[in-house]
Parts: sequence; C-alpha cells; structure tokens
Amino acid sequence: MNTKSSNKLNILLVAIISLLVFVACFNMFSQTNSWLKQDDKIGFKLNVGKINIVVKQNEREIVNDGYIYLNTQTIEADAEYELNVTITNNEDGEGYYIRCQAIAVVDGVAYNINDCITTDFVKNADGWMYNTDKSVEANYKPMTAGQTLTMMQMVKFSKSFVDTIQGQYVKLHLFVEGSATGIFS
Repeated sequence: MNTKSSNKLNILLVAIISLLVFVACFNMFSQTNSWLKQDDKIGFKLNVGKINIVVKQNEREIVNDGYIYLNTQTIEADAEYELNVTITNNEDGEGYYIRCQAIAVVDGVAYNINDCITTDFVKNADGWMYNTDKSVEANYKPMTAGQTLTMMQMVKFSKSFVDTIQGQYVKLHLFVEGSATGIFS
C-alpha cells in the first residue's frame, strides 16, 4: 500500500534523475572534450623573441604563441603544404638582423626541420636560418624597418622523417629572434 509521502518521494527521485540525465546529455553534446581542442589542425607554434615583427599567414596575423597552420589533419610524406608566412619588421631605426629555426619535438627529442622548409632565409650549419646576402652565406643582412620577407613559403616532410614520427606525439615550433648588432646569444 502506497502512502502520500512515498508517492511524493518517488516523484522527487524521478525529477532528480531526469535532471541529472538532462545535464549529462547537455554537457556531452555542447562541448568538446579538452583532449580534442586544437587537434583538428596541425601547425607550428610561433615563438618570437627580442624584436617587434608582424607575422602573417596569408592575411591572418599570428601573435606570439599562436599557430601557423598546415591546413591538414595528417602529415604525409613528400606532400607539399603551402604556408605563405611572411614577416614584416615593425621596429624603428637602422634595421634588425633576423634568424629563425623550425623544430619538431617528437616524444621529447628535438629535430631541426629547416631542410623541410622553402624560405627567403639561408639555412646555416648552426641550425638557424638567417636573412643574408644570398651570394655569401655568412654575410648577415639587417631587415630594414617596414621590410617584408617570406619566412615559410612551403613545408615538405621527407618519408624518413614521417616514418620517424609515425605514431609518436609531435609538436612543431618556429622560433624567430632579432638582434640590433647581428650577434645572437
């Protein structure tokens, strides 16, 4: 035999369970799990130090700690990824010397991937790419105020590199530095 109080208790329990089911379904369909965020686009994380430059991918301006996207969800061997990344010197004065470096970190191991990049910069044996007089590799050239250069036109990963990173956790970084004197620390 049911009493009025047991009916009210049953109704209250059904209401609480319905509310919990509604909240769980709402959360499941209204947000992305945190481990999926930013994973739908592969890109280089940009790190700029010691200079005021404007970095753009096509028309999109990229701030420090922003991403240069490859516009793909997978990296394939020998595929060409058009990046169209330019830098413009926003500093006043005589000009600044610029160098940059592309790094892939695979499970904690850093790989220099400058050779994968098509750029206006000259690739040096020290692992950096410099703005230089193309005829003499060691003749660093300052980037004048307002000057724009192509930093990354295209990236193409070799089959051996893709085989190395296959199934591994990979982070891509692009480091850009500037110096008033051409002496980098």
